[in-house]
Amino acid sequence: MSVERAGAYAVALVAGKVLVFETPHGVYLPGGGVNAAETPQDALRREVREETGYTVEAPRRVGAARQYVGAETARTNKLEEFFAVTLVDHSAGGAEPDHRARLLPVAVATAALAEPAQAWAVRLVTGDDHLERLSETDTASGESGGPAAPSDQVSG
Repeated sequence: MSVERAGAYAVALVAGKVLVFETPHGVYLPGGGVNAAETPQDALRREVREETGYTVEAPRRVGAARQYVGAETARTNKLEEFFAVTLVDHSAGGAEPDHRARLLPVAVATAALAEPAQAWAVRLVTGDDHLERLSETDTASGESGGPAAPSDQVSG
């Protein structure tokens, strides 16, 4: 059985690098679940601030994906919307202590991201999607093999 969860995720490019965050569970794009009273854009702004300490503006929807994550007995059907964003401000850090914001080169980020739909969104925004020009895609993901070695830590 699976539970559906709407989410909004940011693809922020800075000098050829992608903003991601690392946790003990892997590397991810900033973003997350949309609460009942939020628009996807509101959730995006809240989640990016919580996870990375950044404020974003000008979210532009670039695509959507459905991705199943989790164990077979407790899968989540993530209904993900992806937005290209501009970073405008960085506070001292995000509110989540096990999240570390990083700027990774595009190729490193797409290889390191724990969820295939997030790597697809980065390729879509950077133009490296010649085989995947879709507005929506369905993917199923299993366990990640772990992140690649990050190169730059974001400092505030």
